[in-house]
Amino acid sequence: MNCIETERQGKTAIVRFSREKSYNAMNDELITEFAQTVGLIEESDVRTVILTGKGKAFSAGGDVTSMRNIAQAERGKFFNSLTVPLHEAIAGIVKSEKIWIAAVNGIAAGAGVSTALACDITVASRDTKFILSYEKIGLSPDGGATFFLNQLLGFKKAIEIIIMDPAIDAEEALRLNIINQCFEPEHLIEEALKIAKQINEKSFDAVSASKKLVRASYLEALKMQLDREAKSIAKMAQTRNAEIGINAFMEKRLPKFR
Repeated sequence: MNCIETERQGKTAIVRFSREKSYNAMNDELITEFAQTVGLIEESDVRTVILTGKGKAFSAGGDVTSMRNIAQAERGKFFNSLTVPLHEAIAGIVKSEKIWIAAVNGIAAGAGVSTALACDITVASRDTKFILSYEKIGLSPDGGATFFLNQLLGFKKAIEIIIMDPAIDAEEALRLNIINQCFEPEHLIEEALKIAKQINEKSFDAVSASKKLVRASYLEALKMQLDREAKSIAKMAQTRNAEIGINAFMEKRLPKFR
């Protein structure tokens, strides 16, 4: 694989987004490989998975460069081709019998935030910033962001974060219960491995059954919301405001939406 690196340490798999020069932005190749990796890991005998990013970012979210190169009329189909495997990966993590631990390093934006929230346990380095950024380019969220934020924070705070789009640092994310713990950057993977080790030493049958019970209470609702998000972002991608937002982002200026 070109965009995903995987290694194994005992009963734990470490999965890294590896488009380092692009801050692990999610293009079609990375997303496809990510969905494939989730499936392959589910068939393996590992018990825990640590998901992180190579370099200075967990993931900058969707690759805006690739979005700009698609004609406005074709962007709906383009986004659909991205959200299908992305949502397959997100649903796969939620349904997985493995325990997925997001170790968020540096920047997590857009679908990078969604992916971190989808994991069972989320830890972050102290220099991490979470920012959705969809509104900046005239799009609505995907990857389950609207679902997970609503579950974690309730409607009022979720809609505030989605619409106002603040940058949330690790300490604030911890206060909001978006993450479980935060660590110094140089110790992030070490600490994530410690958590994985503690889980690996427990009864795997009991751990998996417990996850299944907790997740089952809203799994069908998540599936429906992922479908709504996919349809919404494909629709938004074809609007003039999305064109304005994407161009402004690439030209490093503020958008002037209509």
